[in-house]
Amino acid sequence: MIGISDNPKAFALFVMGEDESNSPYFEAIPLEQKSVRKFDYQQDLTNLIQTYFKSHDMGHLQQMFEKIVVFGVGIGAVIANEIAHRYGLRALLINPDIGDKTLPFQLTNTQSVHVMIEEEMADFSKQNYEQFFAQAPKNWEVEFVRGDCYGVGGELQMAVADLAECSWAWIDDATWYSEDGVSTENGKK
Repeated sequence: MIGISDNPKAFALFVMGEDESNSPYFEAIPLEQKSVRKFDYQQDLTNLIQTYFKSHDMGHLQQMFEKIVVFGVGIGAVIANEIAHRYGLRALLINPDIGDKTLPFQLTNTQSVHVMIEEEMADFSKQNYEQFFAQAPKNWEVEFVRGDCYGVGGELQMAVADLAECSWAWIDDATWYSEDGVSTENGKK
């Protein structure tokens, strides 16, 4: 289990499809300040992005928070990357759908970008991802992950904490839960 020290100046914006009711990725975000933006992937993604920029005031969020991390999964990662690229934000992209040609995938974001590719869940081969991301600048970190004893959720939590510049530490279950079995917040009663 991972413990995150709160950073009230950090905000996570998660992009998901309208038909997705909930996401284990969203639940794994270790920040209290988080938001979901749902998209209808059936629309033309270029028009969808333009509509999003007209209807959501990213400038307001940037005034309120020092660090904004935008992330998504699959096509949501493509949209999250576009938002991060346009606004100069940090991004966490999980299994990005780089094969979707309706919205070009930008590799020019100068902020920190972390790409997590779950080898068992990705739509493309590891070799295709490696070739594609070989063009990415040095501020892009591409990581191939497998489910292990900590699970992919732990990798995601560490990546979000790093992008949001929050400190984190591993906490064992005995520390996280009190003796009576009641959950405590970051090991505190």
